[in-house]
Amino acid sequence: MSVKPGMSAKEIAILHYKLMMENNKEEWLKTIRKRLRDKAERYGSGPYFWWDTGRKRVDEQKMSLQV
Repeated sequence: MSVKPGMSAKEIAILHYKLMMENNKEEWLKTIRKRLRDKAERYGSGPYFWWDTGRKRVDEQKMSLQV
């Protein structure tokens, strides 16, 4: 799964969470704005927090996406 031209905002949002649940950070980063991707590895940045917190929730709660 990856971001493709012409995808709707809803499709990208669903993909965003699916990729997080699959632990696919490389593709997940493509679902956020480019200017934020550059900060993703910086501790304390928004993208770093989103990924870290999201993965913790997935691992702790064994979350599943229901679309």
